[in-house]
Amino acid sequence: MKSLLKKCVEFILLHNVCFRSKDKERIMINKIDKLTFPNMYKSDFLEILWLLMRENIKSDTINPAIDLLKSKRLSNDNWNLERMANNLTTTIGVVKKANQFITKKASEVLDYYI
Repeated sequence: MKSLLKKCVEFILLHNVCFRSKDKERIMINKIDKLTFPNMYKSDFLEILWLLMRENIKSDTINPAIDLLKSKRLSNDNWNLERMANNLTTTIGVVKKANQFITKKASEVLDYYI
């Protein structure tokens, strides 16, 4: 299990969390840069940052993803829900509106890394 975790973390760090390894200006997977809640089978970059935080992983290679997260912060220190998870029976926020769950997770990540 530790070996698998190490390989996963290496992959994530190689890709600066969510960017292509050969073109660091481009997002690696379609919509991974969209803040989503809840994350079902398709993660977003914030969830990946939160998991790295949970595992006490620190590296300068995550700085582009941290910068992306900071760029999405609203003037009132909230973050918008940018994408809804598919196949939900109920909504957990409104797209393009501040979302308390995303804001909490984003604040935790920035508090840890900054």
